Amino acid sequence: MKFATDQSVANFRALNAKRSPSFFFFLSSPPPLLSSVCSAAPARLTPLQPLRSLHPASWTQVERIREVHERAIANVPPAEEKRYWQRYIYLWINYALYEELDVGDIERTRDVYRECLNLIPHKKFSFAKIWLLAAQFEIRQLNLAGARQILGNAIGKAPKDKIFKKYIEIELQLGNIDHCGKLYEKYLECILENCYAWSKYAELERSLAETDRARAIFELPIAQPTLGMPELLWKAYIDFEISEGEYDRTRQLYERLLDRTKPLKVWVSYAKFKASAMDEVVDGADSLEERRRVLFGLG
Repeated sequence: MKFATDQSVANFRALNAKRSPSFFFFLSSPPPLLSSVCSAAPARLTPLQPLRSLHPASWTQVERIREVHERAIANVPPAEEKRYWQRYIYLWINYALYEELDVGDIERTRDVYRECLNLIPHKKFSFAKIWLLAAQFEIRQLNLAGARQILGNAIGKAPKDKIFKKYIEIELQLGNIDHCGKLYEKYLECILENCYAWSKYAELERSLAETDRARAIFELPIAQPTLGMPELLWKAYIDFEISEGEYDRTRQLYERLLDRTKPLKVWVSYAKFKASAMDEVVDGADSLEERRRVLFGLG
């Protein structure tokens, strides 16, 4: 797109003279409008181009708002530090939401998201929010392939916890269980010490009646010394064995946990488990002799 002329800027300011001074923060210089983001569609973001020869008074309200949005996003933070970009990124989000919800220009919305993602220096920092908004936009357009491509790029450039969770949630809703398993594997490659990912992966395998695989998934991380918040994973593993009715395995897990750490809450939980397990086994005993063996540990 062409630069706006100095006269156009002056006229635009005159038309908006009643606005607050802060409104003109982004109009201090005449930067270029949003450029094309894809060589396959070089003329997508050019609806304002024919208006350059016209007086700004003839612009529509949509064109005026677009002009302000484009001048705002042209003020890119000079330093590639996340703290400077955290507010700037909302200029792009507001622009994209305006194009989608108020104007209904789907192609322009798509280009705004794409240009924003191309602008962010992902090697230094990234924003899960903008990746997810772009993917959710494609889902609203029933473009699942486009959403998957965006989320796949997000995992490749910025493997964040929020992105993995949302991507897996989407695939679960679509019933793509195999793809979910692959995503969990990638999740754990990127964030190996994440207890949430391990427990949810095991939960997925259990939902598929893959008990042995679920058990193996639990066993892998608890052997790692650098595991983050391991008590959550131990609890999930213990709850898993209890739900499977594996009382002996559960007892062994408690004893393994107590070999590593001995907080009071673990002892209390172990005692409650033994009491409840004993009651269930005794109630299920068929004979008096069997109940004696259970109660007194005979035989």
